[in-house]
Amino acid sequence: MVSSLRKAFGTVSASRRLVPGGLLLLAGALLASGAHAYDLEVSTSSNRSSPALLEGYTARGNIYVFVTPASGLKNVRFWYDDPTTTGSPDQNENFAPWDFAGGSSNNANAFDTTGETDGQHTITAIVRLQDNSEQTITSTFTIANGSQPDLVFNSGPLNFPLTQGGSPFTQTINLSASDAGAAAFNIASSATWLTTAPTSGTTSQAIDITADPAGLTPGIYSATLTATAPGYDPATLSVTADVSEPSVADQIHLSWTDDPTTSLTVVWHTRDTAAPSEAQVRPAGGGAWTTVAGGTRTAGVAGLLHEVTFTGLSADSEYDYRLRNNATDWSAVRQARTAPAAGGADLTVAFVADTGLIGRTDGLDTGTQQVINEIAALDPRMVLLGGDYAYYNTEQDRFDTLDEAIDAWFL
Repeated sequence: MVSSLRKAFGTVSASRRLVPGGLLLLAGALLASGAHAYDLEVSTSSNRSSPALLEGYTARGNIYVFVTPASGLKNVRFWYDDPTTTGSPDQNENFAPWDFAGGSSNNANAFDTTGETDGQHTITAIVRLQDNSEQTITSTFTIANGSQPDLVFNSGPLNFPLTQGGSPFTQTINLSASDAGAAAFNIASSATWLTTAPTSGTTSQAIDITADPAGLTPGIYSATLTATAPGYDPATLSVTADVSEPSVADQIHLSWTDDPTTSLTVVWHTRDTAAPSEAQVRPAGGGAWTTVAGGTRTAGVAGLLHEVTFTGLSADSEYDYRLRNNATDWSAVRQARTAPAAGGADLTVAFVADTGLIGRTDGLDTGTQQVINEIAALDPRMVLLGGDYAYYNTEQDRFDTLDEAIDAWFL
């Protein structure tokens, strides 16, 4: 068996590297990244799209198995049908993506299940982390090339970020049949807060999946969608809802998009997508608030990014401002100051670059907190940020996705 796998997979020693990539982010705050729990996932596409958990999966034809997430690892060894790992590894991977059958960054090699016997099998991976500790993952799956076709959701587990008392959240996926047939399906949900539209139809069909936080308190909720059809093995989809406290403004940043002596631009994030893009300003210490409407910006993270520009301000003056948390509440009051008028003026400016993020998985964050403390002690009027802080998809395995890197920096 091992020899046949090696013949099918090719060389058992991978030699590929990720293409370095980086983000030049010009403003933000720092967030420590956390440890990952690792899983074996499987896709029917060589680009690893629309993956599902390998545990409990029913496989037919070519499949592509890999460890996820890709970050935080130094090495992965794989065993097929050897959960005790007493034999030699069938694959040894030294670079992400961590594929059971090897491959390149863009295309995994296929594991052809038609050469295997139908029934239950295991794939075991020992993952070595950056600190040289190890985790063992064993997933049991079924090969069923001789049985009936499947219904297939084209997505792995879904997560819905929700706000207590906030708006429902909808994601759209596709339900199809593995034989490309027209299967008459029905979909059932295990939870009242999770619904689909439609609940029945004929494959292939786009399915709107909606999670509604009404009546839910803050916490994490789990549910399962099950699609059935006569003559087809059912498809299941795991869904979680992360219900947070009512939305508050975060990722708050000040800059200038107009005359710095008479204007201030503020950008902030809310998880509540119904939160208005409104902010208020007044002279520092009191007086009537002036409400200013703005607009939204593209956000790779859940929720909305808002942008408002205050104009008609006085030069070298301090102002109070506050932001919409949601449709009814305002944030805490914050302070900002306009630039001095043209001419001579004292102005303290700090410039910083290439500090990295505290908690980076590659450990290259020495001195970052000290830099933050020194800047805070100086209390400069303006901080210029040169970038080179947060990356993803590089040899350092800092973040799994571009959006995760952006969110970690600006949070």
